[in-house]
Amino acid sequence: MHKAVFGLVGIWLTFTTTFLIAGWRVSQSGKYSNSYLNSWTLESPELPTVRSQQDK
Repeated sequence: MHKAVFGLVGIWLTFTTTFLIAGWRVSQSGKYSNSYLNSWTLESPELPTVRSQQDK
């Protein structure tokens, strides 16, 4: 039973880590400069604002 729990926790940690790394890489990329994804940084304490399609 412990092997199954450790395996599932390991898979969950892998997904979580990959998601955070991907979000950080997208925020650093210039390709998504007009997207709300680019406004996510570790330094900013406030949440990014989501722009609607009409605001573009």
